[in-house]
Amino acid sequence: MTTKKQQAEQERAQAQENLRALLPPGSAVYAKVEHVSRSGMMRVIRLYIKSENGIDEITHEAAVAADHTWNQKHWGIQMGGCGMDMCFAAVYELSHSLYPKGYECPGKDRCRSCDHANGDRDYTPHWHQSGGYALVYRSL
Repeated sequence: MTTKKQQAEQERAQAQENLRALLPPGSAVYAKVEHVSRSGMMRVIRLYIKSENGIDEITHEAAVAADHTWNQKHWGIQMGGCGMDMCFAAVYELSHSLYPKGYECPGKDRCRSCDHANGDRDYTPHWHQSGGYALVYRSL
């Protein structure tokens, strides 16, 4: 018999495995703000990807994979805070949860790692230590 915590960990690992199969490094994830609280300190965000079938929503699986709070009322990932692009933050945190030990550079046109912006212009296959930039954020 498994505990609720063990079951949640299994679901998270399964969601991460599923999303890693869908989203190799360099994949674009589209984000859209669905709701902003009156105070402006909380947003509900939905995530999408382009696929052969058009656009697919990955919000719930991404919330499970990245251990985000799920907002049942607005059906999306609940992100608290302000003063930054919370859609970017949601994609960054998803990316970091999928690739916690880093990733292999996908090349010049698909890599958004800050390593390159900070002077490393080498796009030959090499390893990025932080997985936060493995996925590319796009606004929807």
